[in-house]
Amino acid sequence: MSDLLDDELIEPKEREYQFKTGMAIFWSMPWLLGILFNTLHWPGYSLLIALGAAGIMAYSISGLITFKGKNFTNNVVTAIALVYLFRQLYIIGIVHQHAITNFVLLYLGILVLLLAVIELLKKRYYGIW
Repeated sequence: MSDLLDDELIEPKEREYQFKTGMAIFWSMPWLLGILFNTLHWPGYSLLIALGAAGIMAYSISGLITFKGKNFTNNVVTAIALVYLFRQLYIIGIVHQHAITNFVLLYLGILVLLLAVIELLKKRYYGIW
């Protein structure tokens, strides 16, 4: 009976990195709030939209790098984020030609920052690079 309680018989579980849909939903909240602000013509909508879209994109790119395209949910979220990015670039390019540079710089800045943070956290908690 005491053999079953020994720690030697119990294998330690390793932390495994998984794509969590809840994190994608978490990053979509600023994006949806920004769309609501845009509809109501409140200030600050562009920052919220860029933050949410870049967060979703950074999280899905991180998963794409980790899983090498083998996770279906991650691939779907990455495709949605890319479609949204191209849609935004098209709308900004047609309607506001002068503002496209500002949006791209803001979006890429947030994207690179969040991607670096996510990769560092993966390295710290899961040992994955």
